[in-house]
Amino acid sequence: MGSHFARKGGIAVLRFAKKALQEGLPIKVKIISSLRLGDGVPTDVRDKSYYDRDLKLLDIENVSYYNQLPNQKVIELLHRSHFQIIPSLQDIAAFSVVEGLSTATPSIGSNIGAIPEWITDNSNGYIIDLPVDENQMWKGWKEQNQLSDKVHIFEN
Repeated sequence: MGSHFARKGGIAVLRFAKKALQEGLPIKVKIISSLRLGDGVPTDVRDKSYYDRDLKLLDIENVSYYNQLPNQKVIELLHRSHFQIIPSLQDIAAFSVVEGLSTATPSIGSNIGAIPEWITDNSNGYIIDLPVDENQMWKGWKEQNQLSDKVHIFEN
């Protein structure tokens, strides 16, 4: 969940869905996002075409994509989910984690911003450790944003 798709970890989730499908795992991924990407999002490569190959994964059979949903529908999806994934690269509060916890849905999230304040590792979810700076943000985001549009640092 989240409009800044790559910043909130959407690319990682799509790649996870692809891997689960390839491995024959019975995992279905539901994505809610307006897919805002590229220039104007602090963690993103400015050229949106950088994400084209990954965005094609929105159409694979184990992914359901929703552009926007009313909050009640989001809560209903969370109620029916086994867990939510938010491998965010930059996030201050990650309120979607709180929404998930309100439905007793555990979260798998990065150690960014306040996410570790909501998720207790191995209790109500799991924390993915990323290298962070003094502000508890992913160390690579400033370099990523300054990359040439032709550079691809995260290949599939």
